Amino acid sequence: MAARELLIPVQCQYLAMRGVRSLLESVQRIQQSKLNPDLKITGVFATMHQPLIEQSREAVDEIRASFPEQMFSTVLDYDPIVAEAPAADQSLLDYAPNHPAAQAYRKLAEEIISHG
Repeated sequence: MAARELLIPVQCQYLAMRGVRSLLESVQRIQQSKLNPDLKITGVFATMHQPLIEQSREAVDEIRASFPEQMFSTVLDYDPIVAEAPAADQSLLDYAPNHPAAQAYRKLAEEIISHG
């Protein structure tokens, strides 16, 4: 409730999409109350996308359809290296700075910064 803006990551799976709908209902209740009427959704991005899986591709399409103005163009693909970095007690950018996953996170960060 104390936030001014929300950045919403959405895992590319059916149940995650249901969770986003529930989150949006909560955001609307907060906005309609006197608690935080200025709360806004800065953006939405797809994560853990698996391009070879149809359900994952459909989830990206549904996110785009649901948030045409707010979805960032960068889609973060599933990659085990994202989990390896914290296991090595490092950020992904330190652990594998030139890996495509790290490049995708940088691209998303640039998109978020330029959006603001």
